[in-house]
Amino acid sequence: FYHAFPSKDDILYEYVTFMFENQFDLARSIVGAKADPLYIYATDTAVQLALTEMDQNLRDMYIEAYNSPKISAFIYERTTKELYGLFKGYLPDYSEGDFYELEIGSGGIMRNYMTVPTNMYFTLEKKICRFLDLSLTIYHVPEAERQAVIEYVLQMDLEKMAQKVVNKLFKRLSGEYPYPE
Repeated sequence: FYHAFPSKDDILYEYVTFMFENQFDLARSIVGAKADPLYIYATDTAVQLALTEMDQNLRDMYIEAYNSPKISAFIYERTTKELYGLFKGYLPDYSEGDFYELEIGSGGIMRNYMTVPTNMYFTLEKKICRFLDLSLTIYHVPEAERQAVIEYVLQMDLEKMAQKVVNKLFKRLSGEYPYPE
């Protein structure tokens, strides 16, 4: 294990790099014909929230990633580029730097929602609805559009999608970092 990853941060960085380099592509492939920016963003974030509910270790990895200066900088910079492309139409006067600032705020909301496991008061469905409503409001998405995209996402089998993401990650990691003989 330590042959492939000299430190815990290296493991986390590899995981986060994979997740954030592939997250929007995965969302695009899921959304398919509805490749509207709102649906891509909503699918991506809903799958991330579902991932953190699968396993406490996954939750801990996400939380630690958002709390690491090096890794959170990667997350914010990578996600900013995507958000700029996805939401520029809603905020035409905003620069990529403005989207970076918005991503820090929405990333903070995401991190805090990930820290609280679902329970009888805060189900995965409620968590996704609340997060999407808050984050899409930040990007100036009108309420009717926010509600339509939330309804769309809630019809998905998010747990199945999250499991596919984890399987893909483990397959990639086992291929790139085989156990030394």
